[in-house]
Amino acid sequence: MANKSTAEQFDFLYGRLWRAFIKPDADDLSQHERQLLHHVPAVGGIPLGDVSNHLGIPKSSASEQVKSLERRGFLSRRRDLHDERRLSIVLTAKGQARVAADSVLDLDRLAAALKKLSSRERVALLAGMERLTAVAPKVSSPDSVFSAPEFEPPASQPGPVRPHVPRSSRHLKRKGASA
Repeated sequence: MANKSTAEQFDFLYGRLWRAFIKPDADDLSQHERQLLHHVPAVGGIPLGDVSNHLGIPKSSASEQVKSLERRGFLSRRRDLHDERRLSIVLTAKGQARVAADSVLDLDRLAAALKKLSSRERVALLAGMERLTAVAPKVSSPDSVFSAPEFEPPASQPGPVRPHVPRSSRHLKRKGASA
């Protein structure tokens, strides 16, 4: 790995960590459904196109997932408050409760791995992650809910981390985008 750039090394290690700590499908929700729920803000709604773009899935696939989650009471669709022509996806009380109680990571496995690090290593790891989060560019449009202040808690605020699943380079090349 010595010949790879820092970004390439990070990408490789992040992928390994993701695969090591991702929580398997729950009995009532698939991993994709859980990810979709985690991308709907607790307050307000989000257009289907924003969800499909952020998750990197076709709008038709996102629509099918939304319909299934709506039938089971996790989501509802309502008219957008800012544009009556558009529908917004909104978490129901059941959906909000599920997101609040859920993490996309297996926190028990993660805690066990973190215990194997020294206290100093854990502090350094979290400080580095907090610093990287602080300098990370915003990738959403200014009016997107993903760039809204309430979407991501400040690093000092306790709460579960809800990372985005990294898309592989293979997926990006297949779609014709650059990695």
